[in-house]
Amino acid sequence: VEGRSAAEAGMGFFLSRLESFRRVHDAHRDWTSALLSQAYRATDADGLEQCLRVLGRKTLLRWMPDDVLQDPRERLASWSALLHANFATIRIEETDDMFTIVQDPCGTCTRQIDDGAYRPPINLAVVRENHPVTYGRGDLPIYRCHVAVIHHFMAIEQTGTPWPIHHCPEHLGTTPCRIDLVKTPAALVGQHGM
Repeated sequence: VEGRSAAEAGMGFFLSRLESFRRVHDAHRDWTSALLSQAYRATDADGLEQCLRVLGRKTLLRWMPDDVLQDPRERLASWSALLHANFATIRIEETDDMFTIVQDPCGTCTRQIDDGAYRPPINLAVVRENHPVTYGRGDLPIYRCHVAVIHHFMAIEQTGTPWPIHHCPEHLGTTPCRIDLVKTPAALVGQHGM
C-alpha cells in the first residue's frame, strides 16, 4: 500500500474487521432486546420472567453444571473470553476465595445504554416494576433482566447460589459491572449476592 507500511495497512484492516464484528454483535444484542421488549409490552413483568425462564433452560443453564465443576482458572478463562467477545473492557482481580472480572464498560448492557438504545428511535423497554426480573428494584433495562432471572434466581433455585455472582449497575446505571467467580462454588451456599 503506497504511503503506508504493511503493518499499518494490516492494523487498519484488523480494526475495520473488529468494528464490523462489533456491529454484528450489537445488532444481535439489540434484536434480542427488541424481542424481549415486545414480550414484556405484550404481557407484563410476569410474562417476561416466564419468557426468560424458558430461554434460560434452553441456553445458559445447560452450561452451568459443567461450568461450576471446572478448575477455577479454566472458569476464569472461559468467562473472560465470553465477556471479551461481548466487546467488554475487562480487568481481573483475585483474592484467596475468588476471581472478580470487572467490566468497564460492560460489553452488553452499558454499551447498549451508552449507544442510546433505550431512547427513540430504538426505544427498548425499561422494566419499571419492582419484580424479580428487576431484582425487586424496578427500572432495569430489558437486556439486564436476564441476569436477574437466569444467573440469579434460576441458578439459586437449582444450586442454592447465583451463577456466577453478578454485581450489575442499578437501574439504567453504567458503572462498572463485577462478576465474582468463587474458586470453590460450594462455598457460596447461603450467600445470595447479586
